[in-house]
Amino acid sequence: WVANDDVFSEEDTPTISPALAMGQEIEEFYNVAVNKKATQPSVIQGASADKAVDGWTAQNWAGKDGSCAHTQHRGKDVWKVDLGRVFQIDHIRVWGLSGRASSYMAGAMLWVDKNLCGRLKDMKENGPEHVKCDKPELMAGRYVTISSGPNHLAICEVQVMVKKSEAEKVPNTVTWPGETVGEYSNVALNSPAVNENSTAM
Repeated sequence: WVANDDVFSEEDTPTISPALAMGQEIEEFYNVAVNKKATQPSVIQGASADKAVDGWTAQNWAGKDGSCAHTQHRGKDVWKVDLGRVFQIDHIRVWGLSGRASSYMAGAMLWVDKNLCGRLKDMKENGPEHVKCDKPELMAGRYVTISSGPNHLAICEVQVMVKKSEAEKVPNTVTWPGETVGEYSNVALNSPAVNENSTAM
């Protein structure tokens, strides 16, 4: 990869009012993730977790001088942002790297607190992927987490969108019981599993 001198374009510039405590204002929403505390367990070339919530949506790779977070390990890293309190989230927008690195996010899982909301796809086209949980009550949470698929995590921006009319409310949180199939719930889905070496009888 070669760093691009024109990493940030005018259209990527974040519009954040210094007096606006709620977050970045985008149409009828607030992006409540901007400049919040973000973490990840490993870093490549200075591409730290906070770069994915800095308000810039540029998708070019430029290491520590760019605006994308990038982990070092394949298949086991987790990126997380702490929103500071529980919000009723409407949807989440995720930008990955463009070009040949667009496939890095394919298969990564996005969570609101402990609720799995969806898997991300290969970001071949520029622009964000929109993610929503199956039910609105599962979108109430404080933490948004992205766990890696088979590759690295390479996240250029995460916007956690809350309707302005809902921003001051603090909703109750619920935990998804599992995959719903008819009248049943598959409570084993995405639960921890252990492979013990044993011989079948």
